Amino acid sequence: MSKRNGKRQDVNNKLEQILALAESINEKVDLQNTEIEELRRQVAATNKLVDEMARKHRKQAFTAGLAGGGLGGALIATGFELMRMRFGG
Repeated sequence: MSKRNGKRQDVNNKLEQILALAESINEKVDLQNTEIEELRRQVAATNKLVDEMARKHRKQAFTAGLAGGGLGGALIATGFELMRMRFGG
């Protein structure tokens, strides 16, 4: 019976080692999952900031384009008027 008990003890020791390794792996996986969740939150926050910046710049570009277009149009109209006056049209 002692041979059988010795084998059983060896099996139990190996199972304990496997269990300890599995627990270590589980801890590492849990840590990685926590880090992944933090990265996802950071990416979501960054995307939100980029969207806000894009919205703000679209408004600014529209306003600048509108002002620039109006100013450019006024200069061209003034130029045409000056040419008409100069050439007698």
